[in-house]
Amino acid sequence: YSAAAAAAAAGRTPVAVVRAQVPAQEAAMNQLGPVLGQHGVKTMEFVKQFNKQTEAVQKGAVMPVRINVYKDRTFDFAVRTPKTSWLIRQVAGDTRYITTRECYAVALCKLAPGLAFAQDAAARRPSAHAMTKSVCGTARSMGFEIRGATRTLPAAAAAAP
Repeated sequence: YSAAAAAAAAGRTPVAVVRAQVPAQEAAMNQLGPVLGQHGVKTMEFVKQFNKQTEAVQKGAVMPVRINVYKDRTFDFAVRTPKTSWLIRQVAGDTRYITTRECYAVALCKLAPGLAFAQDAAARRPSAHAMTKSVCGTARSMGFEIRGATRTLPAAAAAAP
């Protein structure tokens, strides 16, 4: 994560790393209070920052987040893209199939700069083709049929970068 790399470069090492899956724009004290409170983090401060950072994401999208807690009870966090399975369900809707074009749209969402892969791991970043194959494999394992023909993409998938 780029925030962790920046902190490490500054000589700060986290005393705890908390991983959570939080709905975009819907972080709440009751969800995160016990987890962050045991490390002395001001939960309300995290909730405000997280909700502000995820304003551009569809409300309710489950976002994996990694929170680094430091000795002085400060924190930083990095938000990743929504889970691939969640994106596939959004694109497929009520159907039990997904097209290769839709797999490509999901792959582009996962490769979006800023949220997807860590900036310091750019060398390990997969190509769009490799990520599309991975997304198609995930869809198959979820029980979706992969079709080569295209159909109109939902607005959420069409807005992919």
